[in-house]
Amino acid sequence: MYTPTLDDGPPSFFDVENEWLIEHGLFMDYEIVSEIYDLLPQRLIPFHEQLIPNGFGYFGHGHAHDNHDLFTYEEALASFTLNFQRMESYGFRPVAYAYPYGAGIENSTVEALRDSGFLSGRLHRKEFEDYGPCIMPGDELEPPDWFRLPTLPMQSFDFEQRADYVNNPEEFFSYFEPCIEQGGWITSTYHGIGHDGVNRPISWGFYYRDEFYAEMLRVKELMEEGTLWLAQLNHVTLYVYQRNAATVSFNEIEENTFEILVDDNLDRDRFYHELTLKFNLSDDFLSEVKQVVISNTTNNTFFEIDLNETELLVNLLPSSFPYIMNFIPK
Repeated sequence: MYTPTLDDGPPSFFDVENEWLIEHGLFMDYEIVSEIYDLLPQRLIPFHEQLIPNGFGYFGHGHAHDNHDLFTYEEALASFTLNFQRMESYGFRPVAYAYPYGAGIENSTVEALRDSGFLSGRLHRKEFEDYGPCIMPGDELEPPDWFRLPTLPMQSFDFEQRADYVNNPEEFFSYFEPCIEQGGWITSTYHGIGHDGVNRPISWGFYYRDEFYAEMLRVKELMEEGTLWLAQLNHVTLYVYQRNAATVSFNEIEENTFEILVDDNLDRDRFYHELTLKFNLSDDFLSEVKQVVISNTTNNTFFEIDLNETELLVNLLPSSFPYIMNFIPK
């Protein structure tokens, strides 16, 4: 799993980079500092008209761009809660958060974020307490701390010579590729993509546009191979919470027809992501059937899949009502 994020303020127009990402079937997440959107509500237009319809995500980033580690618990909670509520007022569904300045080190800050309603919090460092940058590698089922997630801080070397930041695609791939091989989740955090003095005037922490494109083209290759899930911070957070809470039952009700119950017993308004079920079909069974149809108990069909391989992947939204899986004979 991979999540690229942009801590770079609201899009004031439909950026060249966004157009390029959409053209290549890619996307990234944007920060939401709600004070800015309250002052300039027109900057929500690109989200609703162009970004969200093309898969782009968003994450909380404070009501103001404050260092919450300098706040009391009560002050931090008020800021986080207001950010959460304002995001809801924009028609968003807040889930994930990223601390301005990466300031989620104090325990009181983390506790305030947890109590505000957000479900995860991203830092701005490759590791925290010797964990990272790869999250949930191998058989790990959840991060050791949902509210201190590591990320790869991305910043071109020409802006500032920092050894603790990732400076170019080669360095990015040295972290990215091993994590993908381990089956983990990795995130990256950019500022000022293309604002590098070549394509546009320089902005803080810039990253060269062509180098960002090179990284995302590799992401696209892995997606097309079926190796990588490019996902929003929100969606990975929800998926892992739901996966760990889910129970699955699978019962044959008549020949070639099965009832599947997938339920996580979580609040449907908050936890709305589909879960992936994997079925391994025998060669003999596959030779007898040509298609599978998934429906609910009132025969509303969700999708039909032609069967060509023994491994079958099905995405289903958890529900207290069963699904019906019907295999169509050849």
